[in-house]
Amino acid sequence: RYSDNTSRSVTAQWSSNAAAATVNSSGVVTGNTVSVDTPVIITASFTDGGVNKTATYNLTVKAPAATLTRLTISGGASELRMGAPMTLTALASYSDGTGKPVTPLWSSNAAAASITSGGVVTANAVNADTAVTVTASYTDGALTQQATFSFTVKSSVTLSGLTISGGASQLASGSSMTLTATASYSDNSSKAVVPNWSSSSAAVTVASAGTAIANTVSADTPVTLTASYTEGGVTRSATFSL
Repeated sequence: RYSDNTSRSVTAQWSSNAAAATVNSSGVVTGNTVSVDTPVIITASFTDGGVNKTATYNLTVKAPAATLTRLTISGGASELRMGAPMTLTALASYSDGTGKPVTPLWSSNAAAASITSGGVVTANAVNADTAVTVTASYTDGALTQQATFSFTVKSSVTLSGLTISGGASQLASGSSMTLTATASYSDNSSKAVVPNWSSSSAAVTVASAGTAIANTVSADTPVTLTASYTEGGVTRSATFSL
C-alpha cells in the first residue's frame, strides 16, 4: 500500500520462523511433520524506493492425530471356578506414547466361560478343566487392534466322599495289612487316592501308603484308623475300626 492509498501485488521476500513450515518465493507455505501442534510466523518483506516494509502471518501447524498401535488386557487370573467371576480391562496405546482405558468388543472361544460387554467373565460348569481364550477387539479411526487373554476354567466336579477298603476286623501283634482309600465325586465317578493316615492308638501304626502294622499289646485293643483326603479345597475323611 502506498501513500496515495493505492495498492498492488508485489513479490516479497518470504521467511518462516520455524522448521514446522517452509515458504517459497511465491508465498506457498508447506506444513512439515510435527509431533505437537506448533505455532509459526510467516514474514513477508518488500522494499520499494528505499523503503522497506514487513508483514507477518500467524498460523499453527497441526500434529497428525495419534494412531492406535496396541491393545492390552489386564485384571485376569490364570484359573477360574464356576461362580467366581473376574473383570478384565482393556488399555489402548497410541503412536504418541499415550494410553487410555477403552471398552472393546469382547468374545470367548469356549462355552466354558462367557463375557459381558463390560469385561465381566463368568465361568460355567465343566466336567474337566477347560482352556479358554477371551479376545478384545477395539477400533479407533480406521485402525483395529486385538488382544487375547487365556485362562483355565476349573472342573466343577467336587470331592464328595472317601471310603476305606482292604482291611480285616482283627490284626495279630506283629502282622500287617494294607488299606486303600477311594475318593468319590459329585459326578458319580471315583478313583483310588493316597490320603493322610492316622491311628487312634499306639497299638497300630499306619504308613503313608496305608500299611497298618500291629504292635505288641498286653490285651486286645480297639483301634480306629482315619484317612483324610483334600482336593479342590474340599476335605473328606473315613474311618476303619479293628
